[in-house]
Amino acid sequence: MQQNSYHFVVDYKVDLLGITETWLHMEGSDMAIGELCPNGYRLLHTPRLTGRGGGVGLLYKQGIGFKSKTRLCEHSFTSFECMDVTFVARKSLRVIVVYRPPGENETESALSLKNVTVVEQFISYHKAVCFNLSLRKPVNERSTVVSRKLKGFDFDAFNEMIISTGLSDGGVSHCIELLAKKYDVLLCKALDKLAPKRTRTIVIRPNAPWYNEEIATQKRKRRRLERKWRSTSLEIDRVNYLEQCNVVNAMLYKTKEQRYSTVIQDNALDSKLLFRTVDKLLQRNTDLRYPSANSDQELANAFADFFSAKIVRIRDELLVRKEQLGELLMKDF
Repeated sequence: MQQNSYHFVVDYKVDLLGITETWLHMEGSDMAIGELCPNGYRLLHTPRLTGRGGGVGLLYKQGIGFKSKTRLCEHSFTSFECMDVTFVARKSLRVIVVYRPPGENETESALSLKNVTVVEQFISYHKAVCFNLSLRKPVNERSTVVSRKLKGFDFDAFNEMIISTGLSDGGVSHCIELLAKKYDVLLCKALDKLAPKRTRTIVIRPNAPWYNEEIATQKRKRRRLERKWRSTSLEIDRVNYLEQCNVVNAMLYKTKEQRYSTVIQDNALDSKLLFRTVDKLLQRNTDLRYPSANSDQELANAFADFFSAKIVRIRDELLVRKEQLGELLMKDF
């Protein structure tokens, strides 16, 4: 289900995707959620609290302003599962995802929607119902990236600039704080001159690094078979289309598996890259955030106090254990 939903969102440029029978849990579903979410998307979900299976979710593009889960989530229903979400951008949009398990007393209902299309791609054992809303399409999320061009960095010039600053002279200050500040200022100036910072804004788009031309070819074949089936409505064309869906899904799964297996094998000693890969798979937020403080000095002092207290606590624990060990040795004698 995760693979199918991921590529369905990318192929059809879906902004909102309601999912039933997510089979996700309250905890321990990070891997499954990571596979569901392309770049720039997030998933909200409400798991089934008792038993197995079930659950509903809403995959949305981050450009849509998520506000909150609302009233229906506070109630417990026995005949169906649901989640109620409100998005706020230029207009307020309330989305309710409902899953009613199959039963004996099923009733048909009609949706008053336009441009409805039913897509058969085996998403969570269900068909996908696509439709358009008269809302402004959300923009892709943007991110600001700061970098330096260190390729071809002139280390000789950097060494000369360090020597010219006088940092290597014997007459430097013995005050650690002043010395650290001086090093920071002078080295940053030298680095800014040789490799100045570059700030650029990038658009975060859904991407799949394992995607290749063979997959693209099979996808084009799938779309061609889909168009043929919709134009003829023949059962044989429908079967051909669904068989091609299976071919594409199997190829996507295998290619993605090979991609990440290769990354892990080739970078077994690069723990930083491995952790970054895991964070990407699990959709973890990697933004660095410091605790709130009124000033940088207050924040630095808070860090220092924390580690000082930690060292004192460890020393006290070691002294207690040393005394206990001494008492045990005395008893043995």
